[in-house]
Amino acid sequence: MTDILYNALNYNDVTRVKALLKPFERVTNNVINNQALAGALLNRMEQQISSNEDSTIYLKTVLSNTEDVDLAEIISLIAKNETAIQALRQSSVKQLSQSLFDFLR
Repeated sequence: MTDILYNALNYNDVTRVKALLKPFERVTNNVINNQALAGALLNRMEQQISSNEDSTIYLKTVLSNTEDVDLAEIISLIAKNETAIQALRQSSVKQLSQSLFDFLR
């Protein structure tokens, strides 16, 4: 094929040169299309990697905050809340019982 192209170029046979170059143009276009496809896939993969890295950082932060909780402080807070709830219950029972007695009189 190179000999035919060489002779076509030497004899300035433009029609033959164009015909001989068509397969090269198809291969070149195919390579360009495949490069574009590979670039798009690479871009998508890089976006997914970035998203995964962001998720990893977020999850590590949540885990760190969870692990760093002061158990003594949390237990104390729960105990205070329980005490407040019990006091509220007792005062509401007294209030209700007094109101009921007042109503019955």
